[in-house]
Amino acid sequence: MKHSDFKIGDRFSTGIGRWQVTDIGTRVIVAIPHTADEGWMNGPPYAIVDHARYGGRIMSILVIGPGEEAAIVRAIELARARPMPLSVGRQIDQGDKSSIGLADRKGPVELARAAYPPQQLMLGTYRAAFSFEEQPSGLFRHLSVSSARSGKVPGPEVMLMVCEAFGFSKIVCDAFANPRGKPIEHAARIWAEEFDPGHYAINVVELEGEKLK
Repeated sequence: MKHSDFKIGDRFSTGIGRWQVTDIGTRVIVAIPHTADEGWMNGPPYAIVDHARYGGRIMSILVIGPGEEAAIVRAIELARARPMPLSVGRQIDQGDKSSIGLADRKGPVELARAAYPPQQLMLGTYRAAFSFEEQPSGLFRHLSVSSARSGKVPGPEVMLMVCEAFGFSKIVCDAFANPRGKPIEHAARIWAEEFDPGHYAINVVELEGEKLK
């Protein structure tokens, strides 16, 4: 089928199940697993389970509806009220690596995050963790997004939409829209970090107030 053949609400089959189209982008068709319970297919937002298994595979699904948007606003408010202090952040600074494994961690990372836990919420099958952290140049917002699938990380399209939902600047969001573009010349950083054996999250930090357009 061609991109132009799809319409929102259409249902189609693949080798691992039936699907219903929920959104159509310029390059991507977004669909959710079809279920016999029609109540689950009414949306948006769509009532879908965290883990959809077909043929032994876990399907990754991003959901950002009105309920999730309200939860994001609340998470940002709670995180802003309790930022990680600079003194704590310095103890667990991992440097500027683009990828950090569990073996690379330095300092009391778990203790620091237990004392200043990020706000966590599920966006479909993706988990988002959000916090504010003091750094020498100011207050930074920190977003970490992970997939339920071991060895997998959220793709650029997912990170773009989640970063937009959490209020990151256009310049940071555009870095995911064009991942092979120029390096970010901005008070921000993106890296992958292992948080459990075989499970990685994409992390984004950005200086608060640096909202370049």
